[in-house]
Amino acid sequence: MITYRQPFRGEWPISQEYGVIVPDVTYKGKPHTGIDYACPTGTEILASADGQVMAASFDGSGYGNRVIILHPDKKATLYAHLSKMMVTPRQEVKQGDVIGLSGNSGYTTGPHLHFEARKIWWDFSTDQNPVTFLPLMCVADPVEVSDVQEGGQTPQGGICPQLTAGVYRVACEAAYVRNWETLNREKLVYRGERVYVFGESKVMDKLRFYYTGTGSAMAAVDCEGTVILEKFEV
Repeated sequence: MITYRQPFRGEWPISQEYGVIVPDVTYKGKPHTGIDYACPTGTEILASADGQVMAASFDGSGYGNRVIILHPDKKATLYAHLSKMMVTPRQEVKQGDVIGLSGNSGYTTGPHLHFEARKIWWDFSTDQNPVTFLPLMCVADPVEVSDVQEGGQTPQGGICPQLTAGVYRVACEAAYVRNWETLNREKLVYRGERVYVFGESKVMDKLRFYYTGTGSAMAAVDCEGTVILEKFEV
């Protein structure tokens, strides 16, 4: 199973959700085909997963400077409105490689990154919600299992907390509750949604997960120490 990550470091607010119909000349009343992140010009844009660059050029249909990467699972990700492209077609890239810098090229109302996911890399009609690609919207650079310990610090300085049983809520944009044994994604939860944590924990997929129900688990923080679960005071 391929794990996708956000295409940048840290967090940037979403300025346009996937599927929203924007009645203006840019989209002509069509549903938005990706997620727009309001990052300033010059933000480093990262490959969401390993793959091969299929396109890296100016697209006159509105994307501006855009990069498309084909991944081993045959899905593709697209990164648009770049101010600079730093890869070339047929180039192999690794997850987290810098592929360009965000910008304002093409049809835009301001600097941002348009992040798009496709079932077929060349077919613009096969877009799907990028959130469904990402097991944890906050996941950043992977670290060694030994580096993430309860009550200790990650290499980036974040605290990996020891959770106690109780009600928590999602603090990041979105995250998956995953199957405890297989890591299959079972349910997508969004910011503010509540989850019951039983407190038991174990390391899976290089992150520490907590038991949340029958066969399910959820991470408390990401690899940069960004909080995914926060305690909800009933």
